[in-house]
Parts: sequence; structure tokens; C-alpha cells
Amino acid sequence: MEKIYENCKYCSKSIEIKNSDPSRGSLHNHISRCVVYKNYKKSILTEEIIRRYYEIEKMSANEISSILNLPVGAIISSAKSYGIKTRSISESKLEKRCKDKVKNTNLLKYGSPHNFSKSHPSRIQWQARLLEEEGITTVFQRQEVIDKITETIAARPLSAKNRVGSRISLPHKQVYKFITEELKIENCKIEYPMQYDNVTKRKKFYDIFVPSKNLIIEINGDQNHANPKLYKANDLVNYFHFKEPKKVLDIWTYDNFKINLALQQNFHVLILWECDINKNWNNISDLIKQIFNEDCDENYLNQICNKSIEYLKKI
Repeated sequence: MEKIYENCKYCSKSIEIKNSDPSRGSLHNHISRCVVYKNYKKSILTEEIIRRYYEIEKMSANEISSILNLPVGAIISSAKSYGIKTRSISESKLEKRCKDKVKNTNLLKYGSPHNFSKSHPSRIQWQARLLEEEGITTVFQRQEVIDKITETIAARPLSAKNRVGSRISLPHKQVYKFITEELKIENCKIEYPMQYDNVTKRKKFYDIFVPSKNLIIEINGDQNHANPKLYKANDLVNYFHFKEPKKVLDIWTYDNFKINLALQQNFHVLILWECDINKNWNNISDLIKQIFNEDCDENYLNQICNKSIEYLKKI
């Protein structure tokens, strides 16, 4: 079999190639011992050059390697010897230069800036697979994702998530802060989960749970929960979260299922309405104080709670 030779690019010595793998072959082994290479590497890989490329210009080891005509391993080992923190691939991707490069490549190939653009082939394929396999068009429609987001919000009840559409509304926060900060009631939970389907593990989430009273408090928006003071059973509600107008009776039926789920597990359930919290806060705060007063027994608590959910019993 004919022998194959290749010249060392540093000392030009002809080396017999005994292994086709360049990372393990005889040429690789020669370079690691080559005096010319070692001297060249020492003269080129100064701390000033490495810091300029790595820290100022934010280049990757591969890019520096192609510029200096040196192996990637030599670049990384030199950087570490100078105490320069090297970057992983995932860290490099966060650099603006890398992001711009990815953006320009996507624009050139697909006409869209990133692979999550609506017109990008990978986005189209991904959505088609989701629709075929799960019957959804976005991962935010998965029940486990919805539950996870809800539980995350519950763990940070006083976060800045008070924008329109957030589960944690301003009236919700107001009641929670009053109970926990003004009345100093401990161990209160926001977005308290209660499983209702053992097969799918699906849950309903309740606005506030107070363990000391075994009390669930629902802060109902006037429109999305159809306040009975404002709506009749046959009215239609056109709320921005609804895909289409909903009949008030259907809204109440849904809420009735949720309330009964809690009642069946022996929770007290109190419904407070958005308009009462916003316009009659003094009355609402007095009612809450009465509930947490030491003189409030089970019978009185039941009376208050039953009155608040009375409209649902007519369904």
C-alpha cells in the first residue's frame, strides 16, 4: 500500500500519515511536539491579542483560530492560562455580533430574520407538527404549560404582573395585600390549585386560599364573570378574552362547577366583585375584617359565603 505524506505547515517537515483522523493522526502528534509551532504559538498568543479578540471583539475560538492559523485548543488553553473566561457555544450565541450573523443568514436564506418568524420554514413545520400531534398551534395551549405559568405567578403574588390580561388583577392584589399585610393573616396562597380530573390531572385555580379559615376567596371581574347586578341570564357578554360573545348563563354554569368543586371538598367560598372592591372598598374591607375576627364562627362565615354565591344556586 502506498504511503501518504503531508507537510507540517509550521516547519515544512514531511510526515507520514498513518491515521486518517486529523485529531489523532501522526501529523497532529508531530505538531504538538514541533518546536517551530511552539515558538510561533508563543509569539502570537500574547495576552494582549487574546484579550482583544476574546473580550473586546467578542470573537469565538474558531474565528480566532482561522485568523491566527492556530488550533482551537491552543486558543482556549492560552486564554485560560491568562485567566480569561472562555465562552461556551450557548454563551457565544447571546453576543450581539452572533445574533446579527444568524439574523443576516436567515434573511439571506429564508427572507425572515429568525427561525420563529411566521414565514420561516422551521416555524411552519413546527406548527404543522403541533397541530397534527396535539391539535394545538402554540405550546401555550398545553394544559401543563398553563398550569406551570399559573403556579409561577402564584409563587410571586406581588410581582409586576398587573397588566391587562394577567391572572393577578389589581383588585385581586388589593384584597390579598389587605389580608396579609393589614390583617397579618399568614400562609395565604394565591392561585390555589385544586385537581378535578384524575385522568388528565387537570386543575382549577382559585384566587386566594386562607388555610386558617379553610376559606377560598374568588375575586370576580364584573364582565368576564357576568356580575348578576349588571347582567341577566340571557344577556351576551363580549369580553376581549372570549373568542366570541358568551351567554351569561354559560358563564355562570362554568363558575358554578368551579365553586361546587370547592364546596364538595368542604371549603368555604366567598365571591367578591370587582365593582364593589373599586367603589365600595370600605364595605368590603369591613366584611373581610368580620370574617377574620375571633368572634366569627362557622355559622356566621357560612352565612356570608352563602350570600355571595346565592346567584349560582339558581342555575
